Amino acid sequence: MILRSYNWLAHPEDLFLIARICQVFYYFMITSSFIPAEWKGPFPFIVQGSEPIRQFTGIPSLIQSIFGKNGNFELVVRIAQ
Repeated sequence: MILRSYNWLAHPEDLFLIARICQVFYYFMITSSFIPAEWKGPFPFIVQGSEPIRQFTGIPSLIQSIFGKNGNFELVVRIAQ
């Protein structure tokens, strides 16, 4: 689970969860701007705009870079050979 923004109070809807389902990574996000708050998803992680991430091993890590307005997400995972 990761916060999209560094300011949880200003952007409470920006909470994301990553999950592996049948060898594909998906993410879910909580939308607290609706009452009651609800999770949206699943949405597949896409590689360069077209393909879901497949053929990976190990434990993935989701980090937030300094690029973009609120920082971009980066998924770090070992690719199977």
